Amino acid sequence: PNLAGTATGLNEFIFKGLIGEENLSHQPILLRNPFAFYWGHISSFSDRISLDLPGREHEREIFERGVDPDVDDPTKIHRHSPRHQDAWPTPEEFKKYDKEVEHGLCQQITEGGVNRDMLMALGHAEMHHETLMYMVMQSDKKNKQANQKHPFADFAPPPTESRSIPSEKFVHIKSTQVNLGASAEQEAALGFVWDNELPHHKASVNSFNCAAFPVTNGEFQDFVQDGGYTNRSFWDNNEINDTVVSAGGSGAWDWIRREEIQRPLFWEDKGVRTLYDLVPHDKARDWPAVVSLYEAAAYCKWLGNGARIMTEGEYHALFEGQEDYNHAARQGNNNWKYQGVVPVGSMDDATSKGVSDLVGNGWEWTSTPFAGFTGFKPLPDYDEYSADFFDDKHFVMKGASPFTGILAQRMSFRNFYQPNYPYPIAKFRIVTN
Repeated sequence: PNLAGTATGLNEFIFKGLIGEENLSHQPILLRNPFAFYWGHISSFSDRISLDLPGREHEREIFERGVDPDVDDPTKIHRHSPRHQDAWPTPEEFKKYDKEVEHGLCQQITEGGVNRDMLMALGHAEMHHETLMYMVMQSDKKNKQANQKHPFADFAPPPTESRSIPSEKFVHIKSTQVNLGASAEQEAALGFVWDNELPHHKASVNSFNCAAFPVTNGEFQDFVQDGGYTNRSFWDNNEINDTVVSAGGSGAWDWIRREEIQRPLFWEDKGVRTLYDLVPHDKARDWPAVVSLYEAAAYCKWLGNGARIMTEGEYHALFEGQEDYNHAARQGNNNWKYQGVVPVGSMDDATSKGVSDLVGNGWEWTSTPFAGFTGFKPLPDYDEYSADFFDDKHFVMKGASPFTGILAQRMSFRNFYQPNYPYPIAKFRIVTN
């Protein structure tokens, strides 16, 4: 595929089609930058890593790096570019820069093929296209006259049928050894992997039981109605909360009290928020519950009987090798296929072990703190990408969301977020020992 052209097309689809030119200065999430920053950032990163276009030094400087502040204390923030500009470039100027970058990348491909730097740049663009979707979903300012023509193709109609297999179905996973990270052969075949995916190594995973499906909105509603957000005992004294508190962060209970949280972020009185509209709760009952990791851990505590969040290693143990993962990725709800979540278990994406919705329909929360593998070495040209967040306040996510692009769909890929950052399209499922 023409990845460079797709990246440019997605920029225009998102910033002009979904957001609207008149809304580019809007900042729907205070922990993120205004929309406009990301249009410049996507282009400037590709330029800086792959091209070094003449006359674009200013753009490479002011759009160099975005932000990921500490949720508890947003003044704690890594090195970053200015978050606001007196005047953002016009949409025409952004688009011109886009086209210069696209032309430069295409010329590189013509002359020497796809290389490592290009894959890094385009993978970075895909990640921002995805995060922009949850920003759009939080915005009350959207392009009401949006032309929803996507650069890929026509979208598939989303499945609407409820799953036929009961949610209490569990699959027993035997003790096994799993491969974590990308091997040298996989890295060579892929062309690029992020530094936190290296080095490849094996890890032992004890036997466990895993829910065949993620927890749904309907199931999570039982927790809400049972006073889940008002009972402190569900939020304190679990492994996620304890890890963050030990690292100096505020606990889960302090977070929901401070933010006055009473239900999942995407829930409103009349329905569940999606990219385009509200869907009534009864129509979204079998969708995966999109929640923060703190909320997922509280649900497990409420459920009892040893319910917990899976580890990163346990996620890998759910696949019978690479082909099993590839099947789940091909059939799963990812890469904009349905433009949002769909009923769990409604796709033919189950692994050979019988577990569904693992590479799509929402990132999969794990209880594994985000850290470098033994022998970790930061990227020489982006040494801050992972290491800035090895703080025991970020946790590994696996799989894919409905908007995760193809370049991140690999078993070794590790996403990461703070447990009290509620915006990503992320789900969870129950595991027990």
